[in-house]
Amino acid sequence: MSSDVSLGRVAVSSTPRDRFVEYLQSRGMRVTQQRLALVDHVFSRHEHFDADQLIEQLPASGSEGHVSRPTVYRTLGEFVDAGLLRKFVLNGRAVYEHDYGYPQHDHFHCTQCNRLLEFENEKLVELRDEVAREHRFRVAGHRLIILLPHLASQGGLPGVWIVSVALPVRVVTVPGKEFGMDGHLRLSYCGTIKEIMDGIERI
Repeated sequence: MSSDVSLGRVAVSSTPRDRFVEYLQSRGMRVTQQRLALVDHVFSRHEHFDADQLIEQLPASGSEGHVSRPTVYRTLGEFVDAGLLRKFVLNGRAVYEHDYGYPQHDHFHCTQCNRLLEFENEKLVELRDEVAREHRFRVAGHRLIILLPHLASQGGLPGVWIVSVALPVRVVTVPGKEFGMDGHLRLSYCGTIKEIMDGIERI
């Protein structure tokens, strides 16, 4: 459920670690090495993850730097409360992503392979704001997850993704290379070599 593609950063006044330390101190909570190790690890990469996936990435029990499972679960809740992470539920599992210093965005979710695909779309935001004005609401934020069954085709090449969708954004991405970029949509479906080449030609 990870994503190795980032939409970029939003300028912030302090690092995630400093923000978390301020949060802990403001509530009279201890600033422990385990908490600091977790915030450093989580913000060392950009990906969507659940608690079990995070635990698998950390040092094993008995190793230096090990963090217990209860501490991981508790600290993830603190990250959400501190505004560092955003939490949402997919298929009954809590999934986390960066919130602090990361732009507002939406997701496609492949119900077959469970991939989450981030995108930004100004027209979508404009429509949201227009509807809010019509009903005299002020928008504080939103979360949109579009479910796409069979996003990953059978027999496709793992990790090779191509975008060609009816949105005002088009990107073709192969790991390490970008074949065209006009917008912020990052991924769409996994396909065969022929499908990939056809998509590149269409772009």
